[in-house]
Amino acid sequence: MESKPWTMGLVAATLIWGTGAVAGVAATVQPMSTLVAAAETGARPERVPEARRRDEPPARLCIGIFGRNLAVYLWLLCGLVSCGLTTLGVLAFNGVALGQIAGFAVGAGMAMQHFALLTLPHLIPELGAFLLAGAIGLRGPALLSAWFEGTFSRAPLAGVLRPAGYGVVMIAIAAVIEAYVTVPMAQAGTGS
Repeated sequence: MESKPWTMGLVAATLIWGTGAVAGVAATVQPMSTLVAAAETGARPERVPEARRRDEPPARLCIGIFGRNLAVYLWLLCGLVSCGLTTLGVLAFNGVALGQIAGFAVGAGMAMQHFALLTLPHLIPELGAFLLAGAIGLRGPALLSAWFEGTFSRAPLAGVLRPAGYGVVMIAIAAVIEAYVTVPMAQAGTGS
């Protein structure tokens, strides 16, 4: 498969995700000042129930993480049939979500190095897979255009199967790293 469409797709996916991430960090500026003011007055937020038990086995956690990330991955690939719209939305939302998490964590006093240590090991393969799926999903408009022009062939569609498979492997690797490395590091860092 030619490299120019892939390069352009990866650049576009990265720009969309990156813009979302910057917007997510920017969105935390005002809420953080509210949290700081609340902390200065001694106000305490309500206790939020834990999403899962801390003694959950890593294998079960790994399967849950893989399933959640696979769902995001498949939504990114849906851009092939939605003219890139789902891909655009999921990339932007995913960027905003991570940007907000980073902004709130650092704004609440977590050292940026600690945040990076807890996210980068699994984020590298996970984000790589998401950007790959984004590049594939953003090919939807070109495929749809070729379909309507009558010049559609299955070759470009068949050419995405192997990279899509690589992305699933990357998501599995990220899930293993997150369950067996990141979670124990986070628990050790918080004294849990």
